[in-house]
Amino acid sequence: MTRLFWRLYGALLCVIVLVAVLGALAGRPLASAEAHKHEVFVARATMLAQSRLEETDEHALQEAVQAMASELGTDVVVLEVSEVEPLSPRDERDLANHTPAIVPGPGPDLRLLLPLASEGRVAVVRIPAGPWRAGPMLAATLALLLMAAVVYLTLRPLQADLLQLEAGARRLGAGDLDVVVPVSPGTPLAPLSQQFNVTAERLKTLARGREELLRAVSHELRTPISRVGFAVDMLAGTEDAAQRETRAEAIQGDIEELEAIIAELLTYTTLAEDQVPQKLEVLDPGPLIAKCVEDGRSVSPDRKIVLSTIQLAPLEADRRLFKRALSNLISNAARYSDSRVEVRSEAHTDWLHIHVDDDGPGVPEPDRERIFAPMVRLDSARSRDTGGIGLGLALARRIAIAHGGRLVCQGSPLGGARFTLSWPTRPMRRDASAE
Repeated sequence: MTRLFWRLYGALLCVIVLVAVLGALAGRPLASAEAHKHEVFVARATMLAQSRLEETDEHALQEAVQAMASELGTDVVVLEVSEVEPLSPRDERDLANHTPAIVPGPGPDLRLLLPLASEGRVAVVRIPAGPWRAGPMLAATLALLLMAAVVYLTLRPLQADLLQLEAGARRLGAGDLDVVVPVSPGTPLAPLSQQFNVTAERLKTLARGREELLRAVSHELRTPISRVGFAVDMLAGTEDAAQRETRAEAIQGDIEELEAIIAELLTYTTLAEDQVPQKLEVLDPGPLIAKCVEDGRSVSPDRKIVLSTIQLAPLEADRRLFKRALSNLISNAARYSDSRVEVRSEAHTDWLHIHVDDDGPGVPEPDRERIFAPMVRLDSARSRDTGGIGLGLALARRIAIAHGGRLVCQGSPLGGARFTLSWPTRPMRRDASAE
């Protein structure tokens, strides 16, 4: 907006200066010529009045007035002095002394007042306006026309961009997520057009992600639901109490798996990446990290999970989400490790870094970003049947981003994968987007 203002202001200022300069350059010769023409006209009219308007007979006077008007090429009338307005005291004195006077007339013209022999009457001669007296009006007209042209040329690109944005918005509102608005570099609306394209691309990505997530969830739900249906059929045909109890436990396990899928999915979909969590509090991360490691040990007793931590500065986070993100990383490492998982934390300026390493097959470098997409199954050894529903890493990254942090995957010194959860220790801005 500021850029547009200065652009328009500068253009109008240039127009005003240009009109003023041209008026000054052209006005001097016009003024000199007009003054000379004015003097000649007044002298001639005065001479004609003195020689022809001495008649006292009204009829002869009117004929003389018509002849004088014809010869001068202008209007000449005879009026009472009292009918001529406005008159200054000086004009009244000049007329009383039988001296011609020049007074303003209607519009740009002047009037020459010539006293007649009969007292109280004057011949009023209209002095046509020359180019000098009409100059200011012409200059103003020219300035307005130039200003209109400048405003039109300035706003024309804006109109084109606005029409393109309007058309793009209509297409986007109609569901066309492939819409791209042309960006005109250098125009005031170029940033708006670029932001529109970024927003449209993000909506397209979100829509595609939701479709992929829906397909993946449908696939994940199909397996436990099929097992539940099969177990119910088997349970109906089983009379042995021990077998019935075994079937019931299997059904309960599948139901719990369904509940876990739904819980993870709800958490993932309700936590927006650009929304700061509402239940923020200042936490001591040390005990929380230790609790997550202890929970991981209880869930995976056959894995050696080692904790290496130091005295850490407090940070601001949602307690439940912080534990969920770290627990997901530890359970993921335990699931894919061969025998050992290491959790190590270190503090840097304004940041807490938590490294979770495993000695498993690792993640190929081309897949280290794709692995954070929901429901992704890699084609390497890391995709073997180890349980899980494919949302743990995606949810952990979304939690980190929502807190202004980040989560990356690298190679581990143990030979497997390293997931580094970086968490800001500075206070979060409630009105800020995730970094």
